Order: sequence, then C-alpha cells, then structure tokens
Amino acid sequence: MKKIQLRKQMLLRILNLFVISSMILSLSAFVSVNEVVAAGNLIKEGSFENLINTHWGTWKDESSSRTYELYRAYDAPFGYGSYSAAIDAKGAPQDAFTAVMSSNNVTNKFAVNSAKKYLLIFYARATANMDLIAYLQKADTHDAISGFYAKPITDKWQKHVVNVSPTASADALLAFVYGNMPANATLYLDGIQLVESDNNISTTEVKGFVGETKLVNISNIGNYSDSDIEIELPYFDKLTNNLSSIKNKPSRVTSSGVYFQIQEGTYSGLGKVYINLNYIGSFDYNVQTKISAIHPELVRVGEDVVVTGSGFMPLEKNSTSLVVNTINSEGKVSLTWVKPETMDSSLKQMSFKLPAGTVAGGMYVQTSFFDAAGLEKINKSNSITYKIKPVVTATEWSQRGYEHVGDNLTIYGKGLGTAPSVNFYDSAGNKLETKKAKIVSVGELEKIEVVTTKKSNSFDITIISNGVESDRSEFLAFLAKPKILTVMSSRNRTVYTGSEKIAAAKIGEEITINGEGFKAADGIVNVEFQGNNKRINVRLSAENITREGTTLKVAVPVGAQNGYFNVKVNGQDSNYIALEIIPTVIAVSPNPVVPGADIRISANGVSDNLELCRVNFKLSNTDEISVAPYAIDLSGDTATVYVKAPMAISNSNTKVVLQYDRWSDDGTSVLNVRPHVDSASINMENKVLSIKGYGFSINPKENVITYKYNDETKTVITPNVRTLGVYPTEEGQEIRIQILDGYRYGFVSVQVGEFVSNEVGFGETLVSNIARRVEFVKSENKVMGVLYISGYNFGPKGKVMIGSREAATHYRSNFFIIAVIDKAYINDNPVVVTRE
Repeated sequence: MKKIQLRKQMLLRILNLFVISSMILSLSAFVSVNEVVAAGNLIKEGSFENLINTHWGTWKDESSSRTYELYRAYDAPFGYGSYSAAIDAKGAPQDAFTAVMSSNNVTNKFAVNSAKKYLLIFYARATANMDLIAYLQKADTHDAISGFYAKPITDKWQKHVVNVSPTASADALLAFVYGNMPANATLYLDGIQLVESDNNISTTEVKGFVGETKLVNISNIGNYSDSDIEIELPYFDKLTNNLSSIKNKPSRVTSSGVYFQIQEGTYSGLGKVYINLNYIGSFDYNVQTKISAIHPELVRVGEDVVVTGSGFMPLEKNSTSLVVNTINSEGKVSLTWVKPETMDSSLKQMSFKLPAGTVAGGMYVQTSFFDAAGLEKINKSNSITYKIKPVVTATEWSQRGYEHVGDNLTIYGKGLGTAPSVNFYDSAGNKLETKKAKIVSVGELEKIEVVTTKKSNSFDITIISNGVESDRSEFLAFLAKPKILTVMSSRNRTVYTGSEKIAAAKIGEEITINGEGFKAADGIVNVEFQGNNKRINVRLSAENITREGTTLKVAVPVGAQNGYFNVKVNGQDSNYIALEIIPTVIAVSPNPVVPGADIRISANGVSDNLELCRVNFKLSNTDEISVAPYAIDLSGDTATVYVKAPMAISNSNTKVVLQYDRWSDDGTSVLNVRPHVDSASINMENKVLSIKGYGFSINPKENVITYKYNDETKTVITPNVRTLGVYPTEEGQEIRIQILDGYRYGFVSVQVGEFVSNEVGFGETLVSNIARRVEFVKSENKVMGVLYISGYNFGPKGKVMIGSREAATHYRSNFFIIAVIDKAYINDNPVVVTRE
C-alpha cells in the first residue's frame, strides 16, 4: 500500500516536471563539510559498511521497464570506510521519479522539526554523468516534506551539501531519485549524513588590535571544517582604493566557535559569518586604534605629521581624527580634532596638517563607527606625547621709532607654545640671556612680544617652547639701536620752555654717557660729534666702556661744534643728544693790543657764523664793550676770529671774553643765535614742510616760526602744525613741520630767541624727477622726444620750457606731466615748469 502511494506521488511529479524543476535548488546551495561523520547524524548506516538492505531500500515504478540493482561496492571516498552503495541501471533512461532509493521507514526513519534547519551531506560519483535529486519524505505517507535538491554527478567522488528546511514536523525518510540515469551506468553513494544546522552567533562584539586572534562563539559549529566557514569583514581594497569587504576562512574551528585574526586593511564595522555560503549572522567588528610612531618626532605647526599605527578608518568614512592640544586667542588650551589629509591603502599610515595654535601635549587617534544597533562607538588610541618645534617666520619692532635695546620686539611664528621664552645670543654664539615672552595673538601665525636684551645691541634670537628651541638663523639676527639715557658734562643749561637741560663742554673735556647697548661684538664703538659741515668720529678703547656696556667716557674732540652727538655701535646709531661746545681761547695777538686795531683770537669751539660770535671786552668789573667780529677764518679745527678792538680798553685790566652762540669761555650768559633760512619746500604726499638753513636752535621748542600767506600783503597766519624736529644736514640744519590743515603755499621765517631769520617762500612748482625718452608718438605719427616729469604743484595749466623752446603738453596733473618736443632738443636744459 505504501509503495502504491509513493508511486502515485511519483506519477504526479512526472506530470508536473516543470514545477518540480523550478523547485530544484541552484548549485550554490551545495558546499563542503567535514571529511568525517558529523556528530548528531540522523541517518544510520550512511557509510554502508554493514548490511545495506537493513537500513536502505529501493522502489521502481510499475510502468518502468528498466532494471536496477542495489549492492555494496568496493569503492569509497577517503575517510568513509571501505565500501559504498552502488546502483546499476539497465535499459533506456526514464523519468527521474520512476526510481527511488530511500532510508528504511522502520529501521532508518528520523524525526525532523519544521522550525529547524538541517544539513544533508553525501558523497557521490557515477560511471556516466547524470543528475541526482535528494529530498525528505514523510515516513508514514511518503509525501515530500522538503524541497527537491538536484546535483550533477560526475565520474569523480565529490561531496555535496545542501541546507534542508523541512516543511512539516514529522518522522521522515531520506530519498534519492535516479530514474533518469544513463543506460548501463552505475551510481555510487557514500558518507550520507543529515544533521541539525541551526547556528547562532552569541558573540555580539569582537574587539581587538590588528594581528590579534579572536573567537566568535557559534552554536552547532563543530560539524563544519574551516573550509565551510567564511568570515566577512569591512575591508579597504588597496587595488581599487574603494571601500569593500573581504571573506576569510577561520584559522581554527572548535565546538564552541571559530577563531580568526584581525587582518590588516580591515576596519571597524559589521562582521558577518557565512556557512556554506549562507549568511548565519553578524557581530560588531571593533578594530582598536593604536599609534606606534609619529614623524617627525618634533612636529611643526602648519606642516604634516605622519602617524603610523593600526585600527584606522578609511578617509571615505570621515570618522578618523587626530586629537591634539591647541591654544586660543585667550590663552586657553583645549582639544582639537584634526581630519587626516592622506591615508595609505593598508590603513596603517596617515598624515595630518597640524592646525594653527597647536601646543605640546599628548596626541591620540580617535575613530568611530555605528554598531548593529545603530549606536556610535568611539575608540581612542594610546596617547603619544609630542613636542612642537617652534618656527619663527618673521620679526619686527613692535613700534616704529622704538628700536633701541630694551624696546619690544614682535615675533611671528608657529608652535610658539603656551609659555614661550626668547634666547638672545651674541654673534659668537654665546647666550646673553633668556627672557619670557608675552602671547599677543593666536591665528594662522602666532604672535608674541618680548623685551629685547640690553646687554648687546647685536644679537640673534631663538624661541624656547616646552623645552624645545627653534633653529638659529642668520635671518633672525638683529642690530638694535644703542640708547643714550643721560649725559654728564662740566656744564649744562636749561631751555626756555621747561626743565630740559642741554649739556655743554669745552674741547678736550671728558663727558660721561650713560645708556644701554654700548657693548660691540667687534669691540668697535664710536661717538660722533658735529663738526664744521661734517661728522667727527671718536673711536673708543675698551677701557672707556664699562663691561656691562652701560657707560662710556669720551673727550670732546678738537673741531667739535654745537650740534647733536650720538653713539654708533655695530654700525647702528643711537638716539641723538644735543651738546653745546663752550669756546676756548687759545691765544690773542698781537701783544700788546693796539686800540682800534685788529685783534686775532685763535680759539676752539667756534664756527664761522659771524652772527653767533661776539668778543666781549671787560673793561672792569662793571664796564664791558661787546664787539662783533668782522671775520672768522677756519683753518683745520681751529678758528681765528678777527675783530676791531674798542677804543675804550684800558691798558692792563681789560679782559677779552670770546662768546659763541650761548656760551662764553668765561661762562657768561649766552646770546641767541641769529637764524638764517636757505630754502623751504613742502612734500605734498606726506604734507611735511622742510625749512633748511642754519642758526636754528637745536631744541625745536626754541624755534619760533612765522607763517604768511602768499598774497599781496603777506598776511601772517597761524596754521595747524606740529613740529617734527630739528635735524643736522650736510648744508646746515633742517626743521621739519607736519602741516595738519590746508596751508600749502606762502612764506616762512624762523625766530630763535630775539633773532629772526630771513623770509622764504614755498609751494611753487617743484620738479623732482625727469625721464627723457626718444620714442614713437602715436598722435604725432613720428619719433619724437618725450619728457616724463614728476614733481609737485604743477596745477592744471601752464607751460613746459625745454631750454628756450616750449614743449607740447600731452598730459598734465598736479604731480605728473608728459611733454613732447622735437627729438633734437630732448636733452636741452633747463627744464622749467610754470603754472597759471
């Protein structure tokens, strides 16, 4: 009866071959398993080492004309004993379901559960290529309770595995369908196993470093070999530079799970496990981050630091950062996350550009990924202590006009740190001193400020930050101006307007100069005095300068005159200090003096300005006659003053006192110097009025300047001005005045004390530069002479005269003129610009 039912089922399947063939699973369901009989095998006598008919049987459809024989053969795959089951087929092939071999429904049935999955394993070969179908039958009805699984059989022993999912929970039989095998062919079967294949991953997270071996706990895994299992991990494909995945076999399989190594090139994400190409589950794959080295050891702000290690995430994930310490403009240190610029394809090396404000501390790499639950997991590497190499990019004096030793120096750079110091070195490489610097600002360039050393005016600098010193460089060498603080002399006077004192001394007297930065690297220190239209240099010996370079002594040289003196150290001029020279009478001739006749007075400390010189004849303690000399002859550094002796002198009690400017050789009061103005001009760009001449007071406050309009009455005005100073020049002296309103043209004169200078005009047209060219002039269509004239106050209209000829004006502005003339006259002179 059971065979009849089975036959009916077979006939129905024959009628529905198309349906059946559509149920046949693809070959991808067949994968390899262990070479030994699996534990928990539901099939008895699957290796056919004993009586075959006890546990296995065959069935043939009544309509089939073929003959089949089942017997034990002396052939077996390696590892499955000495025997196998063999089926010989005679006659032409028929439908596959006309012949079936199945386990015995009494001695070899087994229970299956539709809620579970099973793994069918068998070995097969045939003398002729054929297809073999396997499925599960219900033991009592022989109805199919699984899909139909087809496998091509060749003449080689091959193992075949299929995942079987019962459609019902019942006692079952295993059946093989072979009615379509070729005529006179023999089919061999061996190593038949059916085991539960419910594999559950209990490990939720695998966490470790690259190179470590880790375990994934999987239930019922002991039935499989390493060749049956694949572990898929996130992987960066170095050949394509793309995010990918890689499948690897486990290194070891145990009854509790599989071991695998965290592989280089993989990164954190979702790990997956496949058995026989079938996905069974996943776990969080957490590759720990580690830094093994950084390069360079002393990192530099704004430049690359290369971090070598493992556990990095690919750039495409945008989830890897280098965490460093940075300082903000308020001086507060905080953590900053820096994204990598590059990463190698093995995920072992990254480069980062350190941001502005990075300071020394500990750096670490932080990565993150989202786990299976969608939660972000953050990994932090070990921390590597790093130091910053300070780099100086630029320097400047903090304030223009404050460039002396002891003034502030501004330093720009990178990696200057939280508490920078500045080393000062002399030219021989000896450290002068170290000073703490003040942080001014933090940005793309860090800015600090330091008070310069006073121990030398020649120095170079380095920055010390967190114990690391920047490189010394010739570009960081400085020459600060030495600074005169005070002058000690035999006499001094107080200027009219306040308590300021001007030193005075005789030729040959020693003056003491106190200041800073008088120590020279080459030992050469000069003091410059004002001479007669020249500067007189006095070179000092070492004994005249204190060891600290703060004080020097110098004798006033012969030829020195009223003016400014300064100290020059390492080629740098100090500030200028006024020094007035007290006249010294060397000799008076003839002897005896004849009243009314010429007297020749040989003296030092006297120049050739007759208006500043007086000869006072002291007839008695109460009577004195002051006579102006009519000539002064300068010979070398000595002056000869010619004066008419007064008639009222007595024979033996008259004293001759020589007075020049405000000082007399006997110390009487000083007369005012009569000033004289040679010229005046105004620079229209910076609006500075320059008055050149002589006889001015070296104290700007003592020069009273009268300003007039350039009108018919020369109206006196009081413009808004600021005196910039009085300066020695090769021609005499120069007063510079900043005009602060619209006053641009007129007349000026200078009054010093009771003496008023001559009056000069300024603001007329001024030619400052002429460029002469011979070139093609398009408007004239020929080569001509072209003058490019630069200057001031040209006005919109006027003439340009080249020699005696007027040039054609092609362009005219207040500051620039283009004039054209025949090329034959291009070099004629003078060039005169007039304005209407």
